[in-house]
Amino acid sequence: MKNPIEYIRSKKTEIFLQKKWWHRLLKVGFYFGFAWFGLKLLAELADYCSTETIGNQVFETSPLECSGVAGFYVAWWLFCFLLVQIGYYKIFLYIVYGKDIPK
Repeated sequence: MKNPIEYIRSKKTEIFLQKKWWHRLLKVGFYFGFAWFGLKLLAELADYCSTETIGNQVFETSPLECSGVAGFYVAWWLFCFLLVQIGYYKIFLYIVYGKDIPK
């Protein structure tokens, strides 16, 4: 059975692209960007799951609600990551190299 990421990028394509300096630079940029995006989501989750005090009332988010929001954030992060991967490997490289990547 094929690895799911093989449908987005093949090993042949990846071997060819590893020789290109701009591909390595772009890939590092993607990974740093998604690490930053993940940290922003974690900071937002920490704000969401904290307790708030308004006057004499304390509002506390339940752990079940926090875990549901955390699951949604993880799913959102993975969806955005796969969308960028598909956009890069299927659309951008098609524009740069055409239908077939040279060998």
